[in-house]
Amino acid sequence: MAKFQSERYLHNTQIQSSMISGVTNTPTITHKFLAETTVAVGDFILMCKLPERSAILGIEVVCSALGAGITADVGVMDADETDIAAKFIADGDLAAQKWIKINDNVIEGRLAKVVDRPTTIAIKLKGAGTIPKGSFIHITPHYRHASNDE
Repeated sequence: MAKFQSERYLHNTQIQSSMISGVTNTPTITHKFLAETTVAVGDFILMCKLPERSAILGIEVVCSALGAGITADVGVMDADETDIAAKFIADGDLAAQKWIKINDNVIEGRLAKVVDRPTTIAIKLKGAGTIPKGSFIHITPHYRHASNDE
């Protein structure tokens, strides 16, 4: 299992956000494949860490054609960053260029849970293949800082 990291995740660049409860933040994080890359089932692409107490409202995924058979789960990593704990997108087809938008804060049939630690958003690849040089994935989480009673 390989873990690829976006520049924002790798350098732990702070995502600019309003800490005012109710104000929505929508940063776009990009991972670009600078060389042809062979991926395996179970590989991860760690995209970003949202601030602690983030209430995720939805997510957008935009990608170029990543190659035949490339499917993935997109979601929130567990505390140890060993697996996706909750999925926004299950078995999403990333083989063709597309835009996927999830408009509400329901993850796997329940409201997104607010946690007292930074939240990592990641992609878990479920198909093996070769991703062409220059391919990209953009993730845009829509989130706000949770209110005190959440």
